[in-house]
Amino acid sequence: MMNDQCFIASDDQVFAIMNWYLRKDEFDVMILDPLDTQDIARYTRLCGQGITAKEIYKKLYPDVEYKPKEKILIDVDLLTKDQLTQLISTILGKNLPTLMYMSTEDLLTLYSVLNIRY
Repeated sequence: MMNDQCFIASDDQVFAIMNWYLRKDEFDVMILDPLDTQDIARYTRLCGQGITAKEIYKKLYPDVEYKPKEKILIDVDLLTKDQLTQLISTILGKNLPTLMYMSTEDLLTLYSVLNIRY
C-alpha cells in the first residue's frame, strides 16, 4: 500500500516529499525538497480550502509523473557522480541539485534503495 503523505512541516518550513508515491510505509526513505516562500503561501492557501495533499502536490509539481516506470538493467557502479545524480533525479521526476552534495557512495546507496524497493 502506498503512503499518501506528500508534505512534511517543520517550524516555519514545509518540505515536499518528492518520492511520496513510491513510499510503501512511513519508514521508507524520504527525498525532501524545501518549498520556497511563494509555494509555502500557495500550500497554506490550498490547505485552507480543504484541498488534499495529493492535489496540492500535483498543483506545485505538475510535471511529475506518478506511474511506474519500466525497469532497465544498468551497471550503476560504473556511473559518475553526475550520472548518478541525473539517474536519481529522473527516477524521482524532479531536478534535485542538492544531490550533488552527497558522496558517490551515498548516491549508490540511495539508488539501490529506490531501485530495489520499487
